[in-house]
Amino acid sequence: MQDWETVGFQFAPTLFITPLRYNSITIWHALNEEQIPPVAELLPTPSWLLIWRKGWQPHFRTIHSIEHAALTQLLTGTAFAQMCIELDLQFQDMEAATVAAGSLSTWLQDELIVGMTGTQA
Repeated sequence: MQDWETVGFQFAPTLFITPLRYNSITIWHALNEEQIPPVAELLPTPSWLLIWRKGWQPHFRTIHSIEHAALTQLLTGTAFAQMCIELDLQFQDMEAATVAAGSLSTWLQDELIVGMTGTQA
């Protein structure tokens, strides 16, 4: 049995997170759908772009500040349980730990998580 207080995750080596300050994704989607793209605009609130490869296919999606904070902590080796505690302190009124726990399912489905850390055999 694993001690869930110390469990962390190993992420796909292709995982990359970058700030997103412009409506680049909206422009890309319009071009992909062969539509006229909107004019480039500064976003009212910057967000983050998550980029990774699933198999041989590149994938990307935008993420919000809570998911960005969660991934940033986990990528530096923070245990999942500790990350949930820290997110609750940082985003007190937003149920951050609940959002992070929900993100875990998405990370597994997106094949971002490739292994576990802090476990004992």
